Amino acid sequence: MKNMVRSISGALGISIAAALFCAATVHSQQHVTFLIGPMADYNFVSYRTDAFPTLDDYPTSFLVQNGTGRGYFAGLSAEDPLSAKMRHFLIFEVGYDTKPATFTSISGGPPDTMLSFNSTTLSTELSYVMVNVGYKYNLRADSIPNGLGIQLCLSIGIKHEANFVWDYSPRPPNYPVGDATSITDADALRLALRPELTYDLPLTEAWILTPFVGYETPLTKVNADENWTASAWYGGLALRYAIW
Repeated sequence: MKNMVRSISGALGISIAAALFCAATVHSQQHVTFLIGPMADYNFVSYRTDAFPTLDDYPTSFLVQNGTGRGYFAGLSAEDPLSAKMRHFLIFEVGYDTKPATFTSISGGPPDTMLSFNSTTLSTELSYVMVNVGYKYNLRADSIPNGLGIQLCLSIGIKHEANFVWDYSPRPPNYPVGDATSITDADALRLALRPELTYDLPLTEAWILTPFVGYETPLTKVNADENWTASAWYGGLALRYAIW
């Protein structure tokens, strides 16, 4: 009987040890499977164009070229870890992106006309529904995203709005500006690359705050007729929830 009790006790002990080992192994194999949350950034926009007129009736006057402005991006960001060490990620971002700017005036009106104004301005309200797909590498290995990272995304912009506003100077106070009708519209699709630096800051075991800075360099033109491209320096924040 004693031998039987000892056998049963030994088997029970081995079973408990095996169960604890399996539980520890399963726990150690648990890792973040997905991260998702809101993101936003602020854009410092730069236009590059050929010189072109703002008025069709004066093709060599009232010229504008290049331009600058400020915009923003707001949307949703997701990361898919490719390993438990949290170094390699697939990136997917979707949101609303604005690239507004005012073109730079480089010449006024012709001197031999009776026009009541001598200069013009041209600005645009340019925006896209944007999808970014890419890859991120974190320098630090951890159980959750942590530390400095390098990211590169392909940006696909589908035009949402491209309104051009024309104005002149001098003009009476409170005189409304008008929509520019002589300017060629922006193309429906825009492609760009977005290299950026990120820094993951774990707030808890589930929430990660990520500041980031980057530069959006165009692969296609906003409009080929004016040789117009739009680029931007940007910086922002992403807050993602880790799904274990």
